[in-house]
Amino acid sequence: FDKVTDFAGGTNFVVLAIVTLLVNQTYYARQIIVTCFVGAWGVRLSGYLLIRILKIGEDKRFDDVRDNFFKFAAFWIFQALWVWTVSLPVTLVN
Repeated sequence: FDKVTDFAGGTNFVVLAIVTLLVNQTYYARQIIVTCFVGAWGVRLSGYLLIRILKIGEDKRFDDVRDNFFKFAAFWIFQALWVWTVSLPVTLVN
């Protein structure tokens, strides 16, 4: 769970940037540059989080989340809202 969560935390940004670029089907330099920068940042973030969780094994902050369905669902919903909010600039550019 921790490995998936940390890896998804960064890759969501990359996927969202690429999808919004491809859906709009306009490829101005500004859009491509922003998408590349967000992609590079997301890959770096995913790599950092994945390596961190592989080293420590599990994240103690999520111990109570794993056992409660509603807390688990709330965590994923919060993560989706966080990714969407942070990705608004690249979404609007693309």
